[in-house]
Amino acid sequence: MAVIDEKRPDRFHDIMSHYVPSPAVDDIVRFISNYSIHLKITRERHSKFGDYRLPSPRHPDHCISVNGCLEPCAFLLVMIHELAHMLTFIDHGRSVKPHGVEWQEHYRRLIMCFVEKDCFPSDVSSMLRTYASTLPLSKKLEREIDSKLKIQPSIIVDSDNYLTLDTLPSGTRFRLKGQDRVFESIEKLRTRWKCIDISTGRLYTVSAVAPVEPC
Repeated sequence: MAVIDEKRPDRFHDIMSHYVPSPAVDDIVRFISNYSIHLKITRERHSKFGDYRLPSPRHPDHCISVNGCLEPCAFLLVMIHELAHMLTFIDHGRSVKPHGVEWQEHYRRLIMCFVEKDCFPSDVSSMLRTYASTLPLSKKLEREIDSKLKIQPSIIVDSDNYLTLDTLPSGTRFRLKGQDRVFESIEKLRTRWKCIDISTGRLYTVSAVAPVEPC
């Protein structure tokens, strides 16, 4: 796992050049530097591709994590998604919905910024232009873009018959397969579930097709 933060700006370009398309490197590095982002590039996670954590008294920096196994264009789009969460929090605090119109506005502006810099293949750029042209953002087109960039949930298949989160009713306590942390599902959000970590009280979104073990 690589960690990038404001203490080592000399490493930003070298590291990010391995993860995002070359036309995007300077802008991503500028975001990391200007906003003092603590960026974690993680191993593959089956429940999510990235996340944004709010600053706290214990961890005062903006913290973003992205799965390092993603292809560069997919990594960039996930990074943009999390940057939009950060900018929404800076503008509105906790007073708006995570994927409400305020987040959508930031997300589509960031998308167009990187599309204009030719960071994506022409067919993906065309889809992104259409996607970012109107509010609310099209969930159908979002799924098509995610599929095009292979931003799809990874499903672990083994000899056991496992349950997925989507097969369980809201309010079920569960563990992600192979992990110890206990969550409780709260609300379905299209392809993911809003869940709470029972031990910490933190909210997460978990893929609806994540393999789980009810508690």
